[in-house]
Amino acid sequence: MANDLFLGVDIGTSSVRAAFFVESGNLAAMAQQEYPLICTENGMAELDPEVVYSKLLDVVRDGLRQVPDGSGRLRAMGFSTQIHSFLAVDASGRPLTNVLT
Repeated sequence: MANDLFLGVDIGTSSVRAAFFVESGNLAAMAQQEYPLICTENGMAELDPEVVYSKLLDVVRDGLRQVPDGSGRLRAMGFSTQIHSFLAVDASGRPLTNVLT
């Protein structure tokens, strides 16, 4: 596992970040993309789940492109997300609402 990668992802209220580490714990690559918080009424805060998901894929791809040659396969990943958020989905897992933060 000497060259294997470990991925940490943070999905926040204003951006998503992906960090790739090697087994020694050293950072191999990092990427971040912002997205808008939807606030159309006083006290309201929502996120478009499709935008968040698209940006998540983008940062993972961007980070992988930055990983030095010779790094191995992805061995594990962990996710950190905002707490107390709500997203209604249908029976297939497709979003029915924005993410209510």
